[in-house]
Parts: sequence; C-alpha cells; structure tokens
Amino acid sequence: YYVEATHPEDRYYLEIYNITVLRVGPTDLEINKTVSNATCDVEDIVDWNVTTGNIGPIDAENVTIKDILPEGLDLLNLTFNFVDSINGNWCTGKLNLSSNTLTYGVYNKTADAWTYADASYDGVGTWNIVIPDIDGNKDILKPVTIKLTLNKATTTTVSLFVSDLLEDSSVVMNLVTNVTKPGEYLNLANVTTDTPERNYTNNFANNTTKAIADSSIEVIKIANDDFVYVGNETSFTIVVINSGGSTLTNVNVTDTD
Repeated sequence: YYVEATHPEDRYYLEIYNITVLRVGPTDLEINKTVSNATCDVEDIVDWNVTTGNIGPIDAENVTIKDILPEGLDLLNLTFNFVDSINGNWCTGKLNLSSNTLTYGVYNKTADAWTYADASYDGVGTWNIVIPDIDGNKDILKPVTIKLTLNKATTTTVSLFVSDLLEDSSVVMNLVTNVTKPGEYLNLANVTTDTPERNYTNNFANNTTKAIADSSIEVIKIANDDFVYVGNETSFTIVVINSGGSTLTNVNVTDTD
C-alpha cells in the first residue's frame, strides 16, 4: 500500500509531495533445476543449473539453497551469479576445488566496473563473503553476507546462504559433475528462508540423469600348440574380456569348427 504526504504551498515551500511505498509480505521463493543430459555415459560431464528466485513482494532474509548430489556424481566445478531486474548481474562466484579458493566479483553499476577478491576459507569446507553497501547499485544499500558450504561424504551437499535476497531477484548456481558409475541419479534441491512465505510448494526441485554403462566384450582364441602332427590332439584357450563399464550377465560363448 501507499502512504502520501503533502504540504501546501506557502512562502517557504512551493510544494512538498512525497510518496512512500511500503511492501507488505509474506514473500515467495521458487526454485528450479535443469540438467544438461537426460541420459549419459559413464565418465561423461553433466551440468546442473539451480535457479532460485524471489517473486516478492518483499525481500527474503537468511536464504539457504541446498543441492544434494548422490553418490556417483563427482563435483568438479561450481559457480554462482546473483541477478536482479535493476542492477543485472551484480555478483559472481567461482569455486576452484583443487586450491579450495572461492573467487567472487562485485559489480558497481554507476562506475561500470567489477572488483574481484577471494573469500575467506575456514579450512573445513566453508567460504565466507561480506559485501559492503554498494552505493552505485540501487536497492543494495546494506551489507550482504554470502556463505558457501561444501560437505562431501557418501553424498555431496552444497549449501549457498545469502543474508538478503531482494524482491524480483534470483541466484543461479551451476554445478559441473562427472558421472563415475552407471545408474539413474536423482538430484534434489530446496530453498528455505526466515521470512514467512505464502507458498512453500515451490521450494523444492529435482531432476535426473541416467548413466548408461558402456557394454564392450572381447573374445580372444589362442592355440596352445605352435604345431601339431596329423592325428594328434590339440587344444585352444578362449579368453572373454569385459572391457566395458558395467557387469555383464548371462554371457554365452560358442566355439565352432
């Protein structure tokens, strides 16, 4: 709703006219997940995009986005981007797992310039970023805390926390994975916030990829004698090799003269 304040014209003021817009909650977060390959081979690279948006009408505080990679998906790379309708893409991050370094960039729209730095790392799987007020960016008028946590066990859980997700803004997280064994993989994601929401049914998302095993079989037949006399017996050795990426069942080998 709107609150209007006016002041009549007099000798000191020609006119004062102010309109203050008060946004009233609750808010509404939604999350979506896409996958680059619905089917793949073992050792293929598969990308997962997790997009979380704040539909509004108010900002969401203490937002946590979680993505759970099942066993068989090995995380290789991770990036994130914060985007809003006024400032565009104003914050990016890229995690280098080989060096445990999270490099982030912040865009100042007025200066039309990016600044880059490395997040502080606690040594056990959490990177912390504190972005001060960005005077050149409209609506980003208070410090923003971003925290990335990586928990690698049987499954790998990626958590991205942001202290304030603006109305009509989104964060896109990209996870690059390597498929290490055959199977169908269900990748789950969810988002939570301390701000009340009017709809919680769109706080969950999932997608799948099916890794098809590489079936490859090789048969080698070896004569056990270099030469043999007519009328004598000889023998052969048959070797069957499974050079694919999965276990083969019901394998039959037939040898004919």
